[in-house]
Amino acid sequence: MNVRWQFVAALLFFLAPAVATGQEARARVSVKGAAGGLMLDGGNSQSIAIGFLPSQRWEISISAERLHVPTDVRHFSNGFSVRRGGTARFISGEVCFVPIKFNRISPYVLVSAGRGISRPNVNEHFTEPVENDALLWFGGGGVRVALASHLSVFADMRVGFQTEREGVYGFLPLRGGVAWRF
Repeated sequence: MNVRWQFVAALLFFLAPAVATGQEARARVSVKGAAGGLMLDGGNSQSIAIGFLPSQRWEISISAERLHVPTDVRHFSNGFSVRRGGTARFISGEVCFVPIKFNRISPYVLVSAGRGISRPNVNEHFTEPVENDALLWFGGGGVRVALASHLSVFADMRVGFQTEREGVYGFLPLRGGVAWRF
């Protein structure tokens, strides 16, 4: 065996020890990034998360998320109405369950809860800046498609509720993203 092949074998032992020992590699940690729109509200959503996979079917994640709803002004013949909108930034915990797998496709259900800060929009209709503590709850489902052994894309739709001092708000985020498991 020449030196070049010995180097390749040693590199394989170092970079992929499970493959080198004949065992199946298991990714236990994931990093995810997602973005999408808020159905019905015309807003947007972004998130980054780190997750732990205790088994093939369960994932527990901690995410940092941002939801933004624009101000909505509607004019009528006898006046107008204004929905203030705003931005919420929060940290949440999420539990995801994959009930069944189809080759590279994995449908899943999820629930999450989080806490953060809500800042309603400031404009000519609402001139006072406001900052509220907010609690958020989400439930929903989606599908993950494996592109490679550790890389996948996903899309999901969630139903969410945000409670704060000024009331309760509902969201329908539709998002897509990329997940890397290692």
